[in-house]
Amino acid sequence: RFNEVYVRAEKINATALRCSSPTLKKLDGDVTFSIAVSDGDVTTPTSLILVEEPFVKTISPLVLLSGQPIAITIEIDKWSVNTANASPSELSLSASIVDVEMDVSLQIANNDNMDMAIIVCTLTEEKSALVTTGASNTKTLTLSLLGVSFWTQDLQVLAPLEVYRAHPLVGFS
Repeated sequence: RFNEVYVRAEKINATALRCSSPTLKKLDGDVTFSIAVSDGDVTTPTSLILVEEPFVKTISPLVLLSGQPIAITIEIDKWSVNTANASPSELSLSASIVDVEMDVSLQIANNDNMDMAIIVCTLTEEKSALVTTGASNTKTLTLSLLGVSFWTQDLQVLAPLEVYRAHPLVGFS
């Protein structure tokens, strides 16, 4: 049951059910969820955080250097979160490249509508060593919210350039 709307649930096994919520809107405010049999609640209602799927406006950079620390900035446009101080952990906001989990920080624009958010995803030099060029120069960045992937972006990973010899330029002062 979502608020006062009952939906059918599918029994997966002895300890798990699956159901789909009705269409919810930010205007619905706090949403309570409970498992009910007939008209009686079986569980104590739980408050849910209502989150709209983010719209990715920009990601940069799209080219990374293999084995170097990685910092990717993602601009989210027209994103509404039903809590003013949402943290990545509260939203289960995560990012990964080739199954390597990234550190994520979230900065929400300081206004009531929260029209824009900046997500900064970083990998330490130690972790970024796992993101190598290997067989393919393309690696996939995956963004997930509440455990569900909502955006993937292919990134190009290049080996850093090594300069073996530099000759002085002649004719310039």
